[in-house]
Amino acid sequence: MLALYNERYNGGYVFSRIEWYRDGIPIEGKGEHNSYIYEQPNLRFGAPYWALLTRQDDGKTIRTCACVPQSHTPSHTSERIRLTLRSRDNGRIWKIDTELNGEYLLYDVTGKWLGNGYFGEEHGSPDLVINPACAAGTYLVVFTATNGTKEVKKLAIR
Repeated sequence: MLALYNERYNGGYVFSRIEWYRDGIPIEGKGEHNSYIYEQPNLRFGAPYWALLTRQDDGKTIRTCACVPQSHTPSHTSERIRLTLRSRDNGRIWKIDTELNGEYLLYDVTGKWLGNGYFGEEHGSPDLVINPACAAGTYLVVFTATNGTKEVKKLAIR
């Protein structure tokens, strides 16, 4: 996923139009007010992406710098960290089952950081709790163990 931050983070500008490009070619269906792009099944790694932004106040267009997505998938395929739904409370409480220790970061589907926590025996193997104020949707959890193992999990909250 690629995303543009709102006016609070981008110099105070509000954009009336955002057009996404890959390799200099417009991406169909990714215009108007979409401040993020989430191509299915994945972004094309190694391909340059950029956006043409139109400022709402004066109509001036600005091209962003290019961003080239890269894969950070671990080289191993074994799953070392497992999540099990612990509560039926809209899927917001998950048991972290692992022998590893480390930290996790929680993001919404736009890439906005929502929180973090610790996992493993040295931290009491706590649950992963999604804040009740968070909307239903898809969330990404990035687990980084102290031994360097990294896993990314996708959660669907109803």
